[in-house]
Amino acid sequence: MEYKADDQTFSGDLSLKRQYAIENGNLEEIRDIDITTRDELLQSSLSGSSDNRLTEIVSTIQAEQNEVIRSDLSKPVIVQGVAGSGKTTIALHRLSMFIYSYADKVSPKDIMILAPNRLFIDYISEALPELGVNDIKQTTFFEYVQKCLKKKIKFRTLMISFSRFSIKKITS
Repeated sequence: MEYKADDQTFSGDLSLKRQYAIENGNLEEIRDIDITTRDELLQSSLSGSSDNRLTEIVSTIQAEQNEVIRSDLSKPVIVQGVAGSGKTTIALHRLSMFIYSYADKVSPKDIMILAPNRLFIDYISEALPELGVNDIKQTTFFEYVQKCLKKKIKFRTLMISFSRFSIKKITS
């Protein structure tokens, strides 16, 4: 691992990760943690400034999700899971970490989220500011394509419902 400080490059092995909780200038707590440890200080900090929905999300981050959230930001990650498994939570937290970690190189204004629909955008546009992320462009794929082509086009969506074994064609 290497880092630069005062025009010098320092290198070494990272063998310990430590968190400090400081309140009103007083050291309240010190914790030695590893990357897979549930990050109570992060969760406490995030939940302290959020509404009930985000508090519930933050408090239910599992060790596996935390590991994915904190994995190397310079490498792509593919997250798969069933509905409600926390994929969006992971994505929003990784996005927040990315913006925080690379604040000197990337502005939130340079980032765009392509969402599947407006309902999803409504959800994440409330959650992002609670994670300290503002000014990110958000649009659906269809809206983005129309803007790029500079004309309104029709899309045909095929929806399949396995619970009723029916197929519907929707044109938007």
